[in-house]
Amino acid sequence: MRWLFLILLIFENLAGASGQCDSRLKPTENTVLQYKERGNRCEGFYRSKVSNNSSLTIVSCTWGNFRFKNEKGELITLSLPSATDKPVNIKAHGIPVDLYYRMDATLNPGKTLNWEADAVLLKDTRTARAYNIGLVAYQSNNDSRVYVPVAAKSKLASSTKKDEPVVVQLMGGIRLVYLSWQLDSGKWQKMEGPFRDGKPIPIKLPANLKKGKHTLEIKYRPENDTREKAGRFYLQL
Repeated sequence: MRWLFLILLIFENLAGASGQCDSRLKPTENTVLQYKERGNRCEGFYRSKVSNNSSLTIVSCTWGNFRFKNEKGELITLSLPSATDKPVNIKAHGIPVDLYYRMDATLNPGKTLNWEADAVLLKDTRTARAYNIGLVAYQSNNDSRVYVPVAAKSKLASSTKKDEPVVVQLMGGIRLVYLSWQLDSGKWQKMEGPFRDGKPIPIKLPANLKKGKHTLEIKYRPENDTREKAGRFYLQL
């Protein structure tokens, strides 16, 4: 009976880890670096075609700037300082449109996730650079996502300070003349462009924000377009 219990426990853990993999992604042929189950997460490279997204989306949402060192033995510990009582989906991905890298995991409230950089990140020259990696955590709420800022602690790099602001990075496949943003009912902040397509636009939110749900509104005008566009995102702090 004891052996049967252990077998069932191992099977349950493997099934849970496999469920984190995105079945829509086609792993590369490189068995070492391909997108696949790696213990507490799915991670690796996949094959895809370049897609041009004309609207702005959140490609990263972290406490402070995401950083790690390109050195052997690097370990990144992910946590969620924000108040949440439900599991959160974690996703890391290549920010350059032609960098087909993904990491998928699930993080429970009050828990941490150890992410070994040696496994995949440091084995490629581009993913070894933190600025090429977008990191988000989110919960699905009907047809929309609620983003939960992620705290990433590097074993080898300087630690993120507790009072660092939330950094939201937006990106789309369009060149912008300007971008304006507003948090809740606060003052509109205008950022003058031009902003290149395929390059992230960082927004540092005010420090010491109150816990709870916040709404980030954006307005922007694409180049060669007289019409202003808008977007809305939800954050849980």
